[in-house]
Amino acid sequence: MFSLLKHLSKTSSSVCSSRNKRKSCRTPIRNWQVQLLEERQLLAGMLTSDDVIVRSGDNAPNLDTGNNDGNFSKFSEEPIINETGLVLFQANVTGSLTSSNSGLFQVSTSGTILNITRQKQPVPAIQDGTLYDGISGAASSIPLPFNDSGQAVFVDRFNGVNYWEDSGIFLGSNGNGPLLLVQEGSDAPGATNGSTNGKFDGLEGTYVTVNNAGRIAFIANLSNTDNGSADNQTVFSTDANGNLIEIARKGQLIPGSQVHRFSSFYSISINNAGQIAFYGETSNSSVPDGIYVSDGDGSPLRVVMQNEQVFNSDGDKFHWNSKISNSVINESGAVAFRSNIDIGEAGIVLGVFIRSGNGDLREIVRTDDQLASEEIYDHSGKNDLVLNNRGDVAFTGDISNDRVLFRYDAGSSRGDLKQIVREGQAVPDSDQVIYGINKYTMNDAGQLAISATIWDGVDSFTRQEALFYYDDLNGLKEIARTGQAFEGSTITHLYFAGNSDAIFLAANGDGINNNGEVTFSYKLENGQLGIAMIDGDLAEAVSLRVVYEPTATDANGEAASLPQSQTWISEWDSCWVEIWVSSANQASNGIAAVDLDFQYNTEYTSATEIEFGASFTQNQSGTINDTEGLIENLSAETTATELGLNDRLLFARIRFESLSTDQVALDISGQSIGPYDLGFELVSPQVDVVAEVPTTLTVVPFSGASIWANPFDLNDDDKIDYRDLIQQVSMYNTRPSESESAYAWFADYDQSDRIDYRDLIALVSNYGKSKANQSEIVYPVNYPEAWADRLLVSLPPSETTTTTGLKQETAEQLVEQAVIQISPQLSSEQSELLSGVEVKVVDLEGSTLGRAAGGTIYLDVNAAGYGWFIDETPTDNSEYAFESQFSLIALPDSDAAGQIDLWTVILHELGHLAGYGHASEGLMEETLSPGVRKLAEWDEEADLFFASLKDNTDLLPF
Repeated sequence: MFSLLKHLSKTSSSVCSSRNKRKSCRTPIRNWQVQLLEERQLLAGMLTSDDVIVRSGDNAPNLDTGNNDGNFSKFSEEPIINETGLVLFQANVTGSLTSSNSGLFQVSTSGTILNITRQKQPVPAIQDGTLYDGISGAASSIPLPFNDSGQAVFVDRFNGVNYWEDSGIFLGSNGNGPLLLVQEGSDAPGATNGSTNGKFDGLEGTYVTVNNAGRIAFIANLSNTDNGSADNQTVFSTDANGNLIEIARKGQLIPGSQVHRFSSFYSISINNAGQIAFYGETSNSSVPDGIYVSDGDGSPLRVVMQNEQVFNSDGDKFHWNSKISNSVINESGAVAFRSNIDIGEAGIVLGVFIRSGNGDLREIVRTDDQLASEEIYDHSGKNDLVLNNRGDVAFTGDISNDRVLFRYDAGSSRGDLKQIVREGQAVPDSDQVIYGINKYTMNDAGQLAISATIWDGVDSFTRQEALFYYDDLNGLKEIARTGQAFEGSTITHLYFAGNSDAIFLAANGDGINNNGEVTFSYKLENGQLGIAMIDGDLAEAVSLRVVYEPTATDANGEAASLPQSQTWISEWDSCWVEIWVSSANQASNGIAAVDLDFQYNTEYTSATEIEFGASFTQNQSGTINDTEGLIENLSAETTATELGLNDRLLFARIRFESLSTDQVALDISGQSIGPYDLGFELVSPQVDVVAEVPTTLTVVPFSGASIWANPFDLNDDDKIDYRDLIQQVSMYNTRPSESESAYAWFADYDQSDRIDYRDLIALVSNYGKSKANQSEIVYPVNYPEAWADRLLVSLPPSETTTTTGLKQETAEQLVEQAVIQISPQLSSEQSELLSGVEVKVVDLEGSTLGRAAGGTIYLDVNAAGYGWFIDETPTDNSEYAFESQFSLIALPDSDAAGQIDLWTVILHELGHLAGYGHASEGLMEETLSPGVRKLAEWDEEADLFFASLKDNTDLLPF
């Protein structure tokens, strides 16, 4: 059970153990280094020399443990890491005394290198047989599957036999000779137990995958079959005893048909239960291709999907047309895939799906879906995707012609996607931006490793390759990039095992494991090569989350992932602030104790209760000082070990409530209901771990939480009663933009610029509710976003000036011109929204320059006192000079200096009507300064302006 500390009034209270207290109560266990993530210097990436686990020139171990034979000269481009942290790599060797010049090796994080197989190694099953290469295609770019038992499956040729039988599939591990599983020329199993049909043809180039039990799956071509080319390709696997079994064969009837047969197979994967997923094709274009699963025991195939199969009540059908993707199976038997969808007369769209092991189908997203971000999804034209054992799916798609790497979290609704990386986004702690997404992979915690091309956004010669790590705690972090100085030279190449449209990797064959460890290889300008392994997780981390309801945890107070944090609450809401800790250092033996202060803005909310996580039962301490907005000496310890290593550990949660002394008042003069910062912040956090190991604490950046006023409480007396109703009725059937009442804007609850029956119904639905009763308010669906769709001047004028008012005719002409200007950059739906836009010149309240509501743009008559700059040639920007990518500043002697740019305001309000919200920079910023023009990312205006500067100024860093 949780331990409770309660505080229900605006006074200070404390609980502090008399034994071994922290902060003012005791001395911390050891000195700590607190390192804010945003202060980390990642410009050169996370890679250090300590992360390199093998280099060219290092000794290569012989088959005899402890002995060396030669030196590494070249590595495989894409090493693989398993869940125990062992890294598998292929290598060429020079200087071998036995002429064993290539092989397959594993290396641990400590740098211990062990041999799995070497050229000329004896093959126990073949008399006098020795491996030809030690691995077919040594130092190649093809990643090899590597299971958690340290077994690698590989294909190689060998000596001592005839050429038509000199290749095979092997299973190897350190200390065990290569086990020959399949030999070229040997009899292939038939459809029934004990039968044979054909012989294995050349096996070189065969992709084989392996599970943790050592069972393999592969697709093989055969010779000398009963029916020649009609049945000469087969999907095989091994059973629990290592016996080969036939899963599916060319010429076999496809499930559900008595006529049509398989013609070829692709994209095979196997899970630890021995289930195999593959894509089966038919020779007739009118016959269903599909994705199938076998339980690996000879039982009938399970259909995941088939071309032209109806899959929902709308009659939508899977449709082939070259857009059925790789099939990936996870440990629960779920399979993720892409497919075209025939939606009838509306045409063909492309979707992403997951079929669970029990047969349930979930559609993740399809072309033209509106995402949770309110943007429109488009398919990337790629077949790439990754499925983890939690049921998360990573894949690429497009938004507004930008390629985006998405992650769908298991159980989410259709279209609820998380954007991991997007073309054009800034590289953290760098002046570069993402140019293109190349490869990626994902572990069971939803952490991703991603390779991408980056550049300065202007000059194509600045393009570099970079490797990134992503998790939900810390976001995107750069690991390394080409051009980076390293070990006395410069990185020229980075190689990483990830999925792309051209590369399909099964579960046991990529560059990241569930511990967040990432492996890759590199090449330096001086010719040196190396393989590195980086722990993407930071050592110890502390995170804040704002939630309405306490997050469910296990008996230890742990959760597999952090809850989604609320970014805003409304005035009368109660919420919890949860403090989570974790350690990625397995040697730490887990979290032992936490100590911190916590501050908040007491003007808007009150801390009323402290609840410790289930494991933090010792030496609990905490004082709520609501007068100062501070929780002091919040600390506790645990006697348990191994906490917070693989999951997130709840330290404590604090309940916040709106009490009688808290007030978020309507800002009558500023015509605003918020947002107001709640000021949630950790102060001097300290985290102890069990073991005496070096530690670094990271305070994970917190995006903050805001509070908004309750507009139904028009007189701010903390209840919605007849007084508010009378005031609402007095403004009925008026337009706020034309009303003389200072309350009209607040009473327009749907922000349509008309106070009508909808607003009256909204107030009546909340009638009788009060803060004291902790009533739940029913807000309009556009609350609070629509209440922020006003453009304000950044600062009011310092003195009253006489300005010429904006004429209605001028405003109409410029709006018409602006709509024409931006229409090519908008979707057909957005263009339709703007086709009938109206404009009105009115006297807006306070610092408001413009607002948009109900298809109408309202412009302040005198630009909040500054006066309007009316540009007769707004597209040439001749009155402005470059300030930043999306911002121009007026030339000192121009007419634009000191005035508000009408063109910017009109484009801003058109952006709102087209569906764009406020942004942190550019045209959609919520404030505008005099003498400044803003440019839009979605408009070619910015590109045209920068192009015009290229040959005439040195202001831009080309």
